[in-house]
Parts: sequence; C-alpha cells; structure tokens
Amino acid sequence: MVDKELAEDVLKFRQSVSGADPTGTRRLAIALWYFPAFEEGKSWGVFEPGRYSWEPAMVRELTRSPQSSLRVDDRKIDWEGLTKLLNRGWGICVPVFTTESDGLDGETFGIRTRGIELEWWREGPPEWNELTRWAYDLRRFLTEGPHGRID
Repeated sequence: MVDKELAEDVLKFRQSVSGADPTGTRRLAIALWYFPAFEEGKSWGVFEPGRYSWEPAMVRELTRSPQSSLRVDDRKIDWEGLTKLLNRGWGICVPVFTTESDGLDGETFGIRTRGIELEWWREGPPEWNELTRWAYDLRRFLTEGPHGRID
C-alpha cells in the first residue's frame, strides 16, 4: 500500500518519484496538478533547461490511476514558448485569504513555484479568477504543446 502523504508529495513534485533528481542540473520552475474526485489525476513538473546544451527544458507528467498506480512521462518542451506563458503568470497577484470554502467531492487544482503553493477546489475563489485561468492555459500548453491555442 502506498503512503497517501508520500504519494501526494510525489504528485505535487515535493519529492522525486525515484528519490533522485530526475533531470540532472535542471531546476523545477513550476508544478501544477489536477485531481478529479473519481478519475485519474495528473500533475506536471516543468524543469528549466540545464547548464549544458544537451539538457533541454522538459516536462514530467505524472498520471495517477484510481487504483493508485503511477505512470511517468518525460518529454522535451519548447522553453521559449513556455517562458512567454510563465511570464504572464509571474505578474498575477491574488489575495491569500478568500471567502471560498472547501468542498467534499469535485476537482482539486494547484500550483507550486518559488516556495509558494496554492490549491483550489472547482473553479476556485472568484478573487483568483486571473490565476485559475492562467493555470488552465498552462496545463493546456503542457498537454497539447505549443501548437494548442491559448486564449
């Protein structure tokens, strides 16, 4: 049986799947996750390019099945295209305390970057609309690639 807290740490990129740095010299730029109530959950860890030309930027996608198995998919990513989208997000400001409450069942979303972790349920608090829309665009970019249309 997999420890639930350990599994969550892995899915939120607080801890590596193998216990070692999967990318050599690359630094985690941002982690995102989407956990539906009764379906497989997904998370993405975006790693910056390494110090050397043979270490391109990459995304590690983790998929957790309802039976708690974990699938890992590493792939290169267009860092230039992604940087434009990341820069849009770095300027977003949100209040820490909101009127939004937790739910029982439904979708949970989250991001972690630069020592900050934010998580929301369903659409998120109305005060976070700009952030939740940006996170949606980023998840779509990571899933569909740079050719996916970003509104």
